[in-house]
Amino acid sequence: MYKCVSKLDIHLQCLGDGFTKVGQFFFMAFIQYFSQAESESLVNSFVSKLENYGMIIPKRFEHSKQLYAEFRNTSYNYSKVNLLISWVNQTQRKCSIEIWSDEPFSQNKTLCRKVHKDIIKLIKPLNYSSTSE
Repeated sequence: MYKCVSKLDIHLQCLGDGFTKVGQFFFMAFIQYFSQAESESLVNSFVSKLENYGMIIPKRFEHSKQLYAEFRNTSYNYSKVNLLISWVNQTQRKCSIEIWSDEPFSQNKTLCRKVHKDIIKLIKPLNYSSTSE
């Protein structure tokens, strides 16, 4: 199950008489899905997969209850893709995978979409039809 959400980012410019006008806006790319961790540790379950893909995991997340990683690729206008893995239910090892970037959501060939397509091969989405049987 995937959830693609567009986040509106509006920049307002203050005019001298107290009025504002919209300067520019775009929809941020954001994709969320759910997965199953291999253990009760997000670090043990996912760090090696993410690092092998080329993601950078800041040191402060090495012992955290959440796992944050970022991916950069200079051939995509220096875009940065963020990934956050959080527990939905730790005892059942169910987690949420969120992938986002500041790229416009309406573009088809964004780095965010590419990373998502690659990551779901490494971190498989939950199959809800098999868990409900």
